[in-house]
This record gives sequence, C-alpha cells and structure tokens, in this order.
Amino acid sequence: MIDRKKLSSLIAGTVIASFSFGLEVVQAHPGHSPFVPHEITPLSTATTEQVLVISPEAPDRPVYSVTSGITTFLAYDGETNNVFSLFKDVIAPNNGAIPHLHTRQDEFYYILDGTANVITGGTTKVVTAGNFIFLPKGNRHGFTNIGSTPLQMLVGVTPAGFEGFFIDQNKPVIDRSNPPPPEQDLAVIGQLSQKYGTELALDPATPSKGLTDLDFLITKADTPGRYSYTEAGGVYTSLANDAETGNQFSLFDVLLAPQAGSTQVVKNEKESLSFYVLDGDLTFQIGNETKQGIAGTYIYLPKGTPYSFQNMGTSSARTLLFKTPVAVPEPATILGVLAVSILAATSLVKRKQPLLNVSREFHQKI
Repeated sequence: MIDRKKLSSLIAGTVIASFSFGLEVVQAHPGHSPFVPHEITPLSTATTEQVLVISPEAPDRPVYSVTSGITTFLAYDGETNNVFSLFKDVIAPNNGAIPHLHTRQDEFYYILDGTANVITGGTTKVVTAGNFIFLPKGNRHGFTNIGSTPLQMLVGVTPAGFEGFFIDQNKPVIDRSNPPPPEQDLAVIGQLSQKYGTELALDPATPSKGLTDLDFLITKADTPGRYSYTEAGGVYTSLANDAETGNQFSLFDVLLAPQAGSTQVVKNEKESLSFYVLDGDLTFQIGNETKQGIAGTYIYLPKGTPYSFQNMGTSSARTLLFKTPVAVPEPATILGVLAVSILAATSLVKRKQPLLNVSREFHQKI
C-alpha cells in the first residue's frame, strides 16, 4: 500500500523528470528553432522542417513540365516532415490530369483561376475559382481545363512523396516562357506512376479500391452549412475539417477586414500552418522577422513557430489557412505524464476517494 505522502513524492518526481525531458525535446525539435529565411535545398537532402516564405514568382523553387501543365513545388517531403506536398499548377486550355487513382496518398485541389471539369469516380463536376476538392485515395479522379484561359490551381498530396513522380519524368523548366514538352507516352507514365502508388484509370467504370471511408468533398466559402467563426476582425470559413480529411488536415478561407488581425505573436503548438494569400496584402510577423504577403505568396510555419498576421491595408484581404498535424506525435508533455502517473497510481492504492479528488483538481486546472 502507498500512503498519501509517498504518492505525492511519486507524482512530484515524475513531474521533475518529465520537465527535464521536455526541455530536451523543445531544444531538439526543429519546429522550435529561430526563424531562418528559406534556402533552397535539393530534395534528396531536405530532411528537416523549415519556415518557407515563397513569393508569387517562386524564382528559386523547382519547376517541372508534366502531362497536366507546369507545376511549381511550393512545399515538399523533407520541408514538411513528410506530412504533405503542395504544388501550384498552370494548365493550358483542353489540357489536364489523366484519370488516375492513388493507393498511398489522398489528393486535393484548390482552384485559383479558371474553370475545370473534375472527375470524381464515374462522374464529373464543373468547378471554378474558390472551389476546394478533396480526393480520397483509392478513388478515380482527374481534371481538364475547359476554359479558354490557363487554369491555375493548388494541388496537394498527403502524405508527401508524390513529387518524385514529377522529378523522374526529367522535364525541369529552366525558362518558363519556353518549357520542354512533357512526357506523353502513357506506357512510360503508367510505369512511373506505379512507383509512386498511382494507377492510370482511363475507364470511367474503374472500381474504387475501398482504401478509405472518406468521401469526395467539393466546397466553397459560400457553400451552405459550412462552419464559420470570427476572430480578431477576421472571418474564418471551413472548406475542409479534420473529420472530412481523415484527421490529416483542415482548411479555412480567411477574410480579413482592413486593419484586422492579431497583433499578439503566438506559437502554433498543435500543428503546422500554411498560408496562401489569395487577395490583398498581409503582414506576417515570424519570429523576429516581418514579411509581406501579397497575392500568390505561400508561407509555411512548422509547429512551434512564433507568428502573427494582420491586414494593415485599406482594403480587405483573403488567405487560405491550411493546418496539418505532425506525422509523429510529440513526446508526452508534463501534464500528460502527470495524468498517466495519477492513473497508474490508482492501481496501487486502496483508498480511492482521495486519489479521485486529486484527479478532479488536476482536470480542473487543465
């Protein structure tokens, strides 16, 4: 039997030990490092998360000519702890992605400009600027630019790794005004696709592989019934929530009125954050650096990065806010270890009521 005094000593010792361990974790975790401006790193050696601030022109980012069009890498494997990859695609009229399905990744599109016919299983849907489309793995999908102007869209995959499919086609773009012709041989494309857990699915009757219970999702900021809330003068509208994406990410359309936004610098302790500025001009405070985000700017903040963002202009501004959980859970926090200690102690004492009182006080504090 353990008396109250011994139980208190046990808990105190656990807290001290976990506090020491927690300090080591905070110092070692890359997301807690001071802000360092992004320097381009080859994909083969990009192994740690880092703050990314990418201008609309993205002059130093990898760009490839692919079957769907021209794709610019905004974020890739090592830069996001392998949680997701994000690309900006520009697609000529009547061009698009060959119908296919993934066995490893979920995919999503966000239409920036233009009109597309998106394949979802055996059906199609016309989407325009502002539409978000979530495409769960195991299900046939693709798209075609059905407009008369270039289609611009963000394309993401979770988890990361599909960027290798573009790299292996060996069509890097040096001069964006004169890109090399993309690979057109379906046999070659099919072989490369399989390497990255992807299968061509030209037949509309291609059956789903049943790899997930998630459904196709097509939303817009003005879609009836979408969750919305206000904070610091901004209107946050959900385009996709955790449940709809299998707890992989959530996505918000954020509309900030002039002179709105938070002035307090905070840390994103629960997940990494991505911003893609859609309209206007936003001011980001990232650590001790101030960055301007005009339309087309992409910013990635690893977990633990101090930040704030504001619209300091005279007109409204909009940004996408993309929240992604880390791939590997953080080690137990001080409170988490304390909770486990209390639960474990219940099996060692017979006098349960005093322990329950301690537990109640603990839960009230957190």
